[in-house]
Amino acid sequence: MGQRFRAFAEQTRSDLRALAACLRGSRQPVRREDIRSYRVPALIAVGTKDDIAGSPHALAALMPNARGLDIPERDHMSRSATRCSRPRPQYL
Repeated sequence: MGQRFRAFAEQTRSDLRALAACLRGSRQPVRREDIRSYRVPALIAVGTKDDIAGSPHALAALMPNARGLDIPERDHMSRSATRCSRPRPQYL
């Protein structure tokens, strides 16, 4: 997975040190109890072709004020700035 992120970062001229920090941080597990304690409104958006992130709906189900959103035809490396046909949750 690290090679895919690096290739993407180089292609988009992103900060490779920031990428390395993100990869280190992503290895630290988050406890379910901590996720359940998040009370702020959250939108969990994941591409329908993303084989890295997991289900946005499963994660959103753990949080009392969260919603999951599928971004059609996007994978983990695709730009997410597209219009989705679903209505936005009220808090957005």
